[in-house]
Amino acid sequence: MSSNARNEEFLRGLGADETLEYGMLESYQGAFDVIIDVVWGAVLAKCWDYVKQTGVLVSVDFASYNFVEEHEKRGIRKNSVRALFFIVEGSSEALHYLAELVDRGTVQSVVGTCPLLKAQEAHDHANGRYSGRAKFVLTV
Repeated sequence: MSSNARNEEFLRGLGADETLEYGMLESYQGAFDVIIDVVWGAVLAKCWDYVKQTGVLVSVDFASYNFVEEHEKRGIRKNSVRALFFIVEGSSEALHYLAELVDRGTVQSVVGTCPLLKAQEAHDHANGRYSGRAKFVLTV
């Protein structure tokens, strides 16, 4: 199975109705309710053309922390689109809440554990080189 097919399968498993790799944007005809950008730069700027007027545009790339203001200055922001930069800030309260959601089955964990001696294998899995997809905690 190709990397794109694995990504699509993973995202559909999370509830996405339709997925699109950023390299395919230029040939796409339509608009999305939600776009989650992980690339930044010119790709993020182009996403304004593909998000619905009532849609949501989220960037999770650390370099795009001020993209909304920057794109407004450049005149490419759509005011009706909810746009935001998102980076998780950890806290014990947030982790307890997430643990409750996992326990209830509301949230599915995509985190695995792996012995430190198999760090390369964990890295390969986390980067999608195998059929699994996860972040790994290395154990000693």
